Amino acid sequence: METREIIFKVANIRLTVSFLLAFCLISSSPLLEADTGESDLRKIAAEFKPTAAEKKAGAVILKSHIDYEIKKDGRYVRKDHMIIAVLDDRAVSDYGEMSEGYNAYYSDSKLVNARLIDSNNKIHTLEPDAIQVKTDNTRRVFNDMKYITFSFKGLEQNSIFEFQIETVSKQPIIEEQWYSNLFFMYGQSSSTSYRVDPIRSSIISIRIPQDKELITKLENINIKPDKQQKNGFKTYRWEATNLPEMKTEGYIEDYS
Repeated sequence: METREIIFKVANIRLTVSFLLAFCLISSSPLLEADTGESDLRKIAAEFKPTAAEKKAGAVILKSHIDYEIKKDGRYVRKDHMIIAVLDDRAVSDYGEMSEGYNAYYSDSKLVNARLIDSNNKIHTLEPDAIQVKTDNTRRVFNDMKYITFSFKGLEQNSIFEFQIETVSKQPIIEEQWYSNLFFMYGQSSSTSYRVDPIRSSIISIRIPQDKELITKLENINIKPDKQQKNGFKTYRWEATNLPEMKTEGYIEDYS
């Protein structure tokens, strides 16, 4: 499977950004804050017409936006915004529970907004009791990973849901440095496989102090960033559009 990787270096801050299927490194905290209303779900639903390829895939990511603001000491604020259309029964099952991980030692995260519009144009907001924070019990050693999980009542064929997550680092992993792997594609685990659905718009934006330098390495995709400088920061923004579905192998049985 192809990887799409960008390596960034910002003076003393090094950033690695990969564009491949993977779970976004986002989320945490069971607190659900007020709806920010950053997107008009009714308008999106009214204008959405799935293509033949999107119908075949069973779901499509209408929007994926990862936004970083990097501090001079390597700390950061990350905001993620996802809008996903679910088109068949398998996608309803696969997206029936969302789970996003974060390292609780280095960061705090919160689910800012989560809501759904069903096939009857009814808006469903996520209830607080539909959110849980779980620890990683898959390994027999202590680790700091936690996972926020949430699910929508009313998720059905031809519904569209969105969620927004904000992550704030407590401390840099390496003083005055920052690095990360980020992804244009978005992967979602299911009980039998790992799905990577088509994406109409995938955006990554990064703001750094204006006295820092950003060095990038891009693999298997050729996108030049838009650049702006304002209020003491330089902003780099990449957007990939109309990315196709990626076929993955199902889980392989462990014979050990």
